[in-house]
Amino acid sequence: MKMKRNLLALLLAACCLLCTGSLTAGAAAPDTPTDPAHTILRWSLQLGKSYADAPSVPAYADGCIYITSKTTLYKLDAADGSILQTAATAADNGYATKPVCIADGTVFCPLEDGTVQAFDAQTLAPLWTAVAPHGGQPVTEIVYAAGCVYTGFWNDVAEDADFVCLDAATGALRWSVTRVGGFYGSGAAVENGRVYFGGDTGTGLADGKGRFECRDAATGQLLDSLTVSGNVRCTPALDAHTLYFPTKAGLLYKVELTRSGTFYQAQTLELGGASTATPALADGKLYLGVQASGFGGVLAVIDIARFALLRTVETPGYPACAPLALAQGDGKANVYFTCNTPPGALYLVTDGPDAADAAVTLFTPPEGARNYCLSPVAPGDDGTLFYKNDSGYVFAVTVGDPAAPETPEEPEEPDPPAPTLWQRIIAWFRGVFAFFAGLFSR
Repeated sequence: MKMKRNLLALLLAACCLLCTGSLTAGAAAPDTPTDPAHTILRWSLQLGKSYADAPSVPAYADGCIYITSKTTLYKLDAADGSILQTAATAADNGYATKPVCIADGTVFCPLEDGTVQAFDAQTLAPLWTAVAPHGGQPVTEIVYAAGCVYTGFWNDVAEDADFVCLDAATGALRWSVTRVGGFYGSGAAVENGRVYFGGDTGTGLADGKGRFECRDAATGQLLDSLTVSGNVRCTPALDAHTLYFPTKAGLLYKVELTRSGTFYQAQTLELGGASTATPALADGKLYLGVQASGFGGVLAVIDIARFALLRTVETPGYPACAPLALAQGDGKANVYFTCNTPPGALYLVTDGPDAADAAVTLFTPPEGARNYCLSPVAPGDDGTLFYKNDSGYVFAVTVGDPAAPETPEEPEEPDPPAPTLWQRIIAWFRGVFAFFAGLFSR
């Protein structure tokens, strides 16, 4: 029964990752690394040199990794990192903080100047290109649902930018919303024909008043709105008709929905710091990165039923992206994440009874591949974990034993050379002499 439950959870994780690059529901994956002593680098590939030209966050599908780097889309073999195919994109990928979205046999790429470009996932043949009315940076993930793709763009704190709904088959603009301050990381949650998203306040103030919206997913008609404190720079987590999202004002919102999908009631929880991270849910708990002073931070663990902070786990830096929370049963979860600070390592918090109060460094990149990191972690079907950092490297980390130093073998004694004919004759005479000497000595 446990095996069936784990398999179902893995399938749910894969579906979620196709379009978001992160998990908003707990899932179990086979053989993900948990012990630094048995964690190895399976492969790495450099596709840039800094945050300015770094590759996008890895997206996994069907044994392949899809990544953009500047004006190229790459399809990699997830097993060894080899480049299978490439395609030229219509625009630069900017700072590449979001993954491509893979759904319905199509790769949807977020690109500069308000551009979304679609490619065939098998051949990488270009299918269509769409451009948002006000252009902007591609700092919001693309979400696919029911034949549409949703994403937002950002220009500046007080400039207009758009949230768009595009036809996934043709790229035609279905509808758009323009807002002062735009949409910086403000991804969408979609359920039952409703789409939910926030955005920036347009004031530049940490506690400025913003708006979180519910719209008809097909037409864009505004159905409900909620005034919130601070920028919403994440994708909401959605579970059991309830939305969860943090703000830069240091609040976590819990918004329950009516049967029609509009807002029923909202609660807030003080986090003790700003958060732009997308929450992850697993086994009745919510996991969220919260910022401290400078680049510091913690991983907050929240009981979603009581909507109460259970504990905070000290982390080496601010976990700025969605954690990967994998439920293990019996109230336990393995939570994988990165921090926006060098060395750009991979960290693990094992949550549950007798949980540790600090994160474990699971993998540290080698010298020359260390930098800041704004990458969520994507799991493969076999438990390999994929991520990138600002060094321009993509990493595949898996379970294994580091290569032990080889023990030098003792040199074998060479066989003695065969005796010559003369040596054999002398030996024969010595034997005869010894025999007669023994007779006369008696």
